[in-house]
Amino acid sequence: MDKTTLILWSKYLLIAILSYLGSITLKHILDKKVTKLRIDNYLLYLILAKTPYASTKITMSAKKRPDLSKVRSQIEKNFELDRNENIKNNSFIFKIRNHPTPIKIMVIEPDEGGLFTITIETFGEDKISKIFRGSFSNTINYLEKISKELKEFELKTINATVKISCYLNEDDKISYNHNDKATLSNKIISVSSRDFTDIELMIKECLAIWRNKFI
Repeated sequence: MDKTTLILWSKYLLIAILSYLGSITLKHILDKKVTKLRIDNYLLYLILAKTPYASTKITMSAKKRPDLSKVRSQIEKNFELDRNENIKNNSFIFKIRNHPTPIKIMVIEPDEGGLFTITIETFGEDKISKIFRGSFSNTINYLEKISKELKEFELKTINATVKISCYLNEDDKISYNHNDKATLSNKIISVSSRDFTDIELMIKECLAIWRNKFI
């Protein structure tokens, strides 16, 4: 190899090294300063990540005891169902047609404060679609509609917990807090509000943060 060729290859090698170091520095700066609209992370997420799944649970406190027979009949009226079980032990399970995940509603007797607890939760896990609207998005939408049927029972608080299947090591940490109403910690999204519409938006925001940071 002559001297000219050696100098040329050395230049290419130096450019490659500097480009690599520059890309690492840029990503480090973006990771520190930019949490949204990260096209680089989103592309890596689409290409490399396994499809995540999530289980969702809504917990509500109410002054009045919900009439589960009435709630069950209302759900049957508002949705096309493949399954709508009879009420047993203050709970019942139903499945909306063309939706893969059954949903369970339960009423728990009053606590020391005299409030009834109502839980609405997925009886299984939902696929979180990477691109298009998937069963997870549909579940959140259905839970919003179902919760509106319970407003007459004077709801005091509405809390949502989303557990996401996670590929992080125990040492990896993701944390996010939105106005003390929504928190994200590794694979758990916790949201609290008086309005379910707020909850849906905050869950989606936390999920966007999770997608950006978990890679």
